Amino acid sequence: MLKDIPKEKLLEIVGSLREENGDLRRERTEFAAQNSLLASKYEIEKMRADYAILALNARTDDALFCGTFGFFEHYAQPGQFYGVVHICNHEAHLQIVGRWGKPKPESLEFCEAISEPFINRIIQKPCVSTYEIGKDPRVDEFSRGLPAFVGTSVMTVPLMPHDGELIGALFIYKKGEQLFSARERRIAEIFVQPAGLATMRIG
Repeated sequence: MLKDIPKEKLLEIVGSLREENGDLRRERTEFAAQNSLLASKYEIEKMRADYAILALNARTDDALFCGTFGFFEHYAQPGQFYGVVHICNHEAHLQIVGRWGKPKPESLEFCEAISEPFINRIIQKPCVSTYEIGKDPRVDEFSRGLPAFVGTSVMTVPLMPHDGELIGALFIYKKGEQLFSARERRIAEIFVQPAGLATMRIG
């Protein structure tokens, strides 16, 4: 009977139960966090496998990069995206081979203008990078040259069949207030090597 247990002992039992309950809550929180991390890793690895198949099956640059852009749109957060892809020509200069999006960029001159500020940056530092036009001092010249693009986010994606071998670049533009998320960057990182290898095979 509880009434026969000394008050001090009851308080000790209650304190112990509370401590155990706190431990269980922490364990449950840690388990949920680990489960979420594993689910995220599984999703990225599945995307990696799916994109590798897409790249292997592409027979033309247009098929490869239309598929790449569609793949990104499918898994990214909802938004207005468009993109431009450059491939190295025989003179080792990056030239535009495709443009996609809604609305689709209309002219090569326009695409060159919106890509030019980022080409030297991706050559100097070939990694997935993001910029916010109008707020990022690294691309102040872009804001001044094309003020209508202030508020647009840009993600640069190198195409590298092997480490240190840059053969092209994909530029993805996102209009609106939402910046590219960390998840969208991880999706873009999937493209770097498979798209580079597929470009070499097709080319």
